[in-house]
Amino acid sequence: MRTFLVLGLIGVGGCQMETTASCSAVPPIVGRWSYTATESSPVHANLSGTLSITSASCDGIVGSMDVLESDAAGGQQRLAGPITGQVVDGKSFQFSAFIDATPRQHLASVTGDSVSGSWVEAAGSASASGTFGGRKE
Repeated sequence: MRTFLVLGLIGVGGCQMETTASCSAVPPIVGRWSYTATESSPVHANLSGTLSITSASCDGIVGSMDVLESDAAGGQQRLAGPITGQVVDGKSFQFSAFIDATPRQHLASVTGDSVSGSWVEAAGSASASGTFGGRKE
């Protein structure tokens, strides 16, 4: 019974944190973006492709990502999948790209027709991270 009560309180607290009451402006992010990223840890890799945001509101962000990842050894792999996220404020947003076994979480800042930020993919004791940028097409 005690476990149920604690989990219930955690669930309620989580719901309160996800409200959009603090969202006062949505940055102009809907559309197709060129996307480039660098993985700096644990190994070096470059990614390039497209980030497509089909809708963005204070209630959430929806879209997709399609990129080609090139590693230092010359290997390449295509990574593609949906994205979901939230508006942080009128100049920034966060989203998770479901392009690998573990979602890559991005924190983005918008300036004009450019976007930049950092990303992390945390999978247990293994994690990857890097930076990204893009320009609206």
